[in-house]
Amino acid sequence: MAYNNAIPAPDCMQMSGDLAKNWEVFRAEFEDYVLAAGLNEKSEEVQAAALRRLMGNECRHIYMHNVVLSEAQKKDPTAVLDALEEYFKPAKNVIYERYKFGSCKQGNDEPIDTFLTRLREAASSCDYRGLKDEMIRDRLVLGIASESTRRRLLRERELMLPTAIEICRLAELTESRMKVMESPYAQMDNVNATEKHYAKRSFPDKQERDVQACKYCGNNHKRGREQCPAYGKTCRACGISNHFAKVCLGSKTKKVNVMTESDKNDTDTDDMFLATECVSSINTKGLKWFVHLRLNNKRQACYWRHMQRNEQQD
Repeated sequence: MAYNNAIPAPDCMQMSGDLAKNWEVFRAEFEDYVLAAGLNEKSEEVQAAALRRLMGNECRHIYMHNVVLSEAQKKDPTAVLDALEEYFKPAKNVIYERYKFGSCKQGNDEPIDTFLTRLREAASSCDYRGLKDEMIRDRLVLGIASESTRRRLLRERELMLPTAIEICRLAELTESRMKVMESPYAQMDNVNATEKHYAKRSFPDKQERDVQACKYCGNNHKRGREQCPAYGKTCRACGISNHFAKVCLGSKTKKVNVMTESDKNDTDTDDMFLATECVSSINTKGLKWFVHLRLNNKRQACYWRHMQRNEQQD
């Protein structure tokens, strides 16, 4: 197989962030590139030269000053890769790696597959060996963000990793579908609320309809006796409360003849006399009529009785 320069070259080694992870990515991409481009048919010296060319300036600086290799090793691409991996990936601490794995939790908006990939990457350096799938399963159940999905997983008696992954994916898919189904109802509620809002604004004169002409004070004001300025006031014309003189019905006076008795203590005479008095007002309580008269310079309420002809004859 001839060298194929149409295959895009891998990106250079990223020298920021997690260098160990970046090195794993770069080495895997370079080894794939060697096979895809046909460099494996070239000599090891050519492959080593291609590696130095693709690793980038910063990584090449470390290769030249921080990695000790013999002249023969410099021509071997595998030796160069192993030396750089030893530099970028120091001896790992299994306890610390397992601590990081046990601290993994799903983010609020993180897809379940992304979270599962992080768990697999973290578990790869924990040396779990045959227990790797079980540990990933446990961390998946404990670290998932959805409380309802966790309850569903815990109801399974013999939960295996593939089953746990399927349950989590279905729960995530159902949740996304429910959001889509609920969105039209939310929009409809917003439209209804807007219509109600404009309906209220279409009657700006509602307060004007509450204002009416008052027969107690003669002014215009809102309904309710507390709104009337005459409420609790005494009329200057008739002396009755809760109305003004300008609307007093008793302001039009009438003259009536009032019959009074002489002092009861005066037993010497039974003479009766008539006095002309001015009736200032007449009010009624049911079928009874009352008038306010000034008798002997005192204001008194008198019962008004209209006598029929037969009563007068008696």
